[in-house]
Amino acid sequence: MKSDHVCWSTGDVAPGKSLEYWNRLFADNVLRLEISSRARSHFIGRMVGADLGRAQVYYVAAESDQKVDHGRACVAHRSDDSLCLVHIRSGAFHFETRQRSAELKVGDSMLLDSKQLFQFSLPSLSAALILRITADWMRRWIPQFEDVAGVRIDGSCGWGQALSHALWNIDPMHVMELPLPGSAVADQLGGLLTLAVATSISASAGSHRLWQRVRSTMRDIYLTGDLDPGLVAAQLGISKRYLHKLFAAAGTTFRRELCELRIAEGERLLRLPRGKRLSLTEIALASGFYDASHFARQFRQRHGISPGAYRAASPVPKRSTPGITTVSSD
Repeated sequence: MKSDHVCWSTGDVAPGKSLEYWNRLFADNVLRLEISSRARSHFIGRMVGADLGRAQVYYVAAESDQKVDHGRACVAHRSDDSLCLVHIRSGAFHFETRQRSAELKVGDSMLLDSKQLFQFSLPSLSAALILRITADWMRRWIPQFEDVAGVRIDGSCGWGQALSHALWNIDPMHVMELPLPGSAVADQLGGLLTLAVATSISASAGSHRLWQRVRSTMRDIYLTGDLDPGLVAAQLGISKRYLHKLFAAAGTTFRRELCELRIAEGERLLRLPRGKRLSLTEIALASGFYDASHFARQFRQRHGISPGAYRAASPVPKRSTPGITTVSSD
């Protein structure tokens, strides 16, 4: 890339080719991705790139929704083992891997590894600054960077906020005007990133342990008829607002998790021999639902069939033969 900035726009190609062009721009300059959009025939996006010494920096903005997938094919056909530091400038990004999910808001950052699988969902208006970094350079700052890729760096507090403030001052169109050489600026960002990641990992581990306590508590009291977030928060000694933040970080809600637990209990009762003798209203109430219609509606949404049809299709457990004792091999 030349030392000055370069601009690209989907307006430079025919509308029907804009999304294909957008995918090619990312593959040629940033990272190979599979990007889809409901606005396929009239996708609108622009990219500005410049050299920052030890990194390439890109400002990326789109006026169309995007589903971004970095799947096995992208990993297999990557050009190198680069990383991308993404700084959210506009819109809310939903990030997901097999191990974790996160909601990224404006000011947040995240390190992405080209060797790992991940997905993004972006709204119709979004923008981000992306620093493309070599693995060798990144390893100088974070030797085990693979372990921290995909961790949300909160841009509202601590070193994450310091990193966010620094990134807000990076503009590909004006990198030549910076008072320091691009390589020196990149090194400053590397140091801030190291500090921000360390605190984010610590916070993430603490949140994970607390999230496990949330789930355990809900499993203990989910049959309480009037269970609400305030009661769970009180049991854990945290605020209701923080409880909702934990659910959001896990990509779910209190209502959804509670419903899942109660439906699972309903499934268990429907499969039991005594469940064959209970009415659906009795099973609904025993599972924590207020009435049979609510239970049936939620059950059908999950399984695609009614509770009655599920019970009819469930095999009746065989009775043990009198006089025969089953001995465990353990």
